[in-house]
Amino acid sequence: MKPGIFRVILLMIAVTSLIACQPIKKNPMNQQPLNEKTKDTIIQATEKDPRQNSMATKLSEFAVDLDLDGEEEKIELHTAAERNKNGEMVWDDGQKWLLVVQDGDLYYSLLDEYVQLGQVYFNVSYYDNEPLPTITVITDTGANFKLVNYVYDKAQKGYSAELVYDSKDINHIFTSIPSY
Repeated sequence: MKPGIFRVILLMIAVTSLIACQPIKKNPMNQQPLNEKTKDTIIQATEKDPRQNSMATKLSEFAVDLDLDGEEEKIELHTAAERNKNGEMVWDDGQKWLLVVQDGDLYYSLLDEYVQLGQVYFNVSYYDNEPLPTITVITDTGANFKLVNYVYDKAQKGYSAELVYDSKDINHIFTSIPSY
């Protein structure tokens, strides 16, 4: 097994264990809302496909009924990094990442940002006593580690974003998460 794949597997096991063992708390550590400019944590749909502009590579996809309407929505993780002629990723020091949910002709950009020296992953989970699945986005840069949960909000007709953990204001002294 390639060292990079082994590191990713270890990271996913660590993150899944962290998520599964922790109760979900509203706004832990009094974190600010995700979008500090508008204080808005609901991601609304757009009819414009965000994948068409600068996303070179689809890394992962999964389909599940996220809003319990009887139809599966498609979740896709993309990056602006490209693959070489052998199909291997050509990572730069940083690249743009996009996690998008497609619901018919509507698109919800859950994550659309540049990540410096890092990786982005997502999990889809059902929590006890919660009827809707949760999408957890994991952003690991080595210097920062962030977990954000997204759940469809029927009343708001969008995805509610909840910051679960962000290490940006924490003084780390150790992590066993491997760097790539």
